[in-house]
Amino acid sequence: MKREFLSRRFDSEQVEQALESSGFGWLKMFHLWETKRVNNDFEELNKDLTLRTGRSILHEGM
Repeated sequence: MKREFLSRRFDSEQVEQALESSGFGWLKMFHLWETKRVNNDFEELNKDLTLRTGRSILHEGM
């Protein structure tokens, strides 16, 4: 799953080049960490995953 997740992300250098080629000038890169939700038990996790919609790496290939 980690490999699949990382393959969906563009390399920082690719993003910077795309922004510069689109006319953006001065760029400053900030790295932000995504906070993940912590579930108290499996039922809570199951409910959260069941209610999600849209594209998900959990459902690819199924």
